[in-house]
Amino acid sequence: MMTSIEVTLVTGRSLAQGIALEKGKLSEDYLKNVAVVELDENDLRRLGISEGDTVKVKTKFGEVVVKAIKSREPHPGIAFIPMGPWASLVVDPSTEGSGMPTLKGIHAEISPTKEPVMNPVEILRRVYNLTKKIPPMDPAEVVVVKEETKRIEKHVTCAFCGSLCDDLEVVISGGRIIDVRKACALGRSKILHAHENRILSAYIRKNGELVKADLKEAIRHAAKILVNADYPLLYGWSSTSVEAIKLGLELAEILGGAFDNTSVICHGPSIQALQEVGLVTCTLGQVKNYADLIIYWGCNPLHAHPRHLARYTVLSRGVYVKSRKERKFVVVDVRQTSTARAADLFIKVRPNEDYELLSA
Repeated sequence: MMTSIEVTLVTGRSLAQGIALEKGKLSEDYLKNVAVVELDENDLRRLGISEGDTVKVKTKFGEVVVKAIKSREPHPGIAFIPMGPWASLVVDPSTEGSGMPTLKGIHAEISPTKEPVMNPVEILRRVYNLTKKIPPMDPAEVVVVKEETKRIEKHVTCAFCGSLCDDLEVVISGGRIIDVRKACALGRSKILHAHENRILSAYIRKNGELVKADLKEAIRHAAKILVNADYPLLYGWSSTSVEAIKLGLELAEILGGAFDNTSVICHGPSIQALQEVGLVTCTLGQVKNYADLIIYWGCNPLHAHPRHLARYTVLSRGVYVKSRKERKFVVVDVRQTSTARAADLFIKVRPNEDYELLSA
């Protein structure tokens, strides 16, 4: 029995991670589906462990304890941890100016352990030394409206991912969403759980403790912090409306501060390349109507953007390319994924050798 194995670590989205994310990062479902490492069956055997046993994943950037689960697809020597607090402990925190940490091709060592898996709150306290209390989640307040019949809202847009599916149907009864139709598992989870795990009250920190405050008092307190700041950073915004973002930009200009949003974490390199080199691209409509060759490189849309294939690419019905039979579907990745299994051709590239393959 080996005490440890060396693997290449890959992180990214998974369907289970996305569904659990919308149930709340403090939920048991999130801990169960994200604090895991997917290993090939042979690698589990090499470690002498069974599915569900805890292992320690170590890289030069850190270490974390997670549960080992057997991957559905064979990829010996490749370990996968879903994006989340646990993956963040073992990836390179330095983004080299791009805003994007290295999420793939990381050398890691995995060994069995009896140590427990930390939940997100424990990670904040033990790893990041956050001693301040986290605001409590208020029970969901749902306004119950007397309705004898169900109401269906059509052409609803899903805001989970960039696909922005706009054909959803939401079933409402008693002032509450009770069902979502035509959505993928991620969109359905987002909409059905939108009313849960919300902080419905304003809080102000006094003497190190968070206490509830009147909304007007909280706004005055926030304004005081902003006015007294030398160079405030207004960060976030990705889950809010365009109108709110517009006001945020105006506020940053008035304060002489900086404005940024969370897309720099996933699209920092994209924007950098666009500014320095330029970008050759097309619309999703052009792909749907004209493309007879579809290549997904280093991604797993069936887990990250589940309806992407059906709405825009391989399975979509275009004006000039009308069926799946008229399209060639290729996937390039370091491991076999659900998307790779559905492809006409899967090209398995060695970790960190994408450039060599592209320029061959």
